[in-house]
Amino acid sequence: MQSISVNKHRVIFSDTQGLKNALFQKASDARQFVKWLKAN
Repeated sequence: MQSISVNKHRVIFSDTQGLKNALFQKASDARQFVKWLKAN
């Protein structure tokens, strides 16, 4: 994981395959996803 950007319901992250964008309905889901990204 090279970088992570979070803006309420949207998480943008980059890795060796490029930039990816994930949109969540709830901010809590976005937070859980960021925790998962950091762990993996």
